[in-house]
Amino acid sequence: MPYDLTRLQSDIAQLKHDDAGFGTGRLVAENLILTAAHTLWNKEKGTGPELAGWQVRLTRDRRADGWRFRRGNRVIWHDHARDLALILLVDPEGGPLRPELRLRVATVSGSNVHAVEARGYPRASKQAEGPRDLTPALGRLTAADRDRPLRFGVDSSDLPNNPHAGWPGMSGSAVLLQDWPDQDEIWVYGVVQAVPANFDGQLSVARFADAWQDAIFRRLLVAAGAPDKDAEDPTVGAQTVSQQLGELKALFQREIATTTAEYRVPREVVDRLLVTVGLAGIEPAAIPGAFNELVRRFAAMRDALQQQRNDDPEIATLKQQASDALAAADLDTAERLLSAIRARQRTLSERRRRAADEAHADLVAALEDEAATCARQADAALLRLGVQKR
Repeated sequence: MPYDLTRLQSDIAQLKHDDAGFGTGRLVAENLILTAAHTLWNKEKGTGPELAGWQVRLTRDRRADGWRFRRGNRVIWHDHARDLALILLVDPEGGPLRPELRLRVATVSGSNVHAVEARGYPRASKQAEGPRDLTPALGRLTAADRDRPLRFGVDSSDLPNNPHAGWPGMSGSAVLLQDWPDQDEIWVYGVVQAVPANFDGQLSVARFADAWQDAIFRRLLVAAGAPDKDAEDPTVGAQTVSQQLGELKALFQREIATTTAEYRVPREVVDRLLVTVGLAGIEPAAIPGAFNELVRRFAAMRDALQQQRNDDPEIATLKQQASDALAAADLDTAERLLSAIRARQRTLSERRRRAADEAHADLVAALEDEAATCARQADAALLRLGVQKR
């Protein structure tokens, strides 16, 4: 089942240090950010690790009027070989910061493919003005040698044109299982490592489960509220999402094809909507109708979103968030964001109407003042000429 996009993304952090690197992290326990250890070093200068003075801002901190970094944070654990680190948010303004979703440590124990995603702040997402945009990357996770990182095969549509130039900053992004029935829990496999020199569409992922075996690392996270549970393979012992998806496609191939073609729905969205229907526990005979209804909702919101104007910064941000929610088939979140866009448009329309009314009133008052001034000047001229007004 797809996650609520707002909750999923609220714990993602953008990290930077004046003397080290720039990367992404995730709030995984109270005041603790998980990231990649290599970002603590400055590769060009050959210096590091930088353990104090880290600047952190969470996605939840972003506002239409600005996005401030939380300063003065420090690294409390790092392992260069495992390429994992924990940054402590020191005395955060407003009190302790806790993650929206409960942490579970995921591992890969079989040869099956794991559908995963990572969201981060790569250089390619930098706009001409303003901060970087949050960028999702979806794909499949596999494992080979036990002492080597996991391998994240990224969907081609999510790859930047030049990964070596465009993807710095994605390092440290948490790699998560895409779908899970418990919407309050996320499975973290690890974090994205640096883009390899021989990049072939796959990213290396530092194994979270390896660091979980470190007593100090585990104790720090558990003390900060993370569940004290061993690493597990979330795809073992139950029907996987991919298996369920295959069964639904086989059972309702014709109905799915007809609905998909009618509403021009991308394949990835079709798959997510099918999984949503499959996890709803409804009778098999009702699945085509339920799927059709979800597709109709998706198409209606997509079309409505395309008609929204983009000339207001707040609307532009909401529109991007709604587009991301639709891409993730998170229809409830997309609907809330679309409602927020419409409310913002009503506010702007009312402001424009009041501004127009005020401008009209100002113009009329100015014209009346000008007319009165002209009349006084005319009277004065007539008096000078000795002409009496009748």
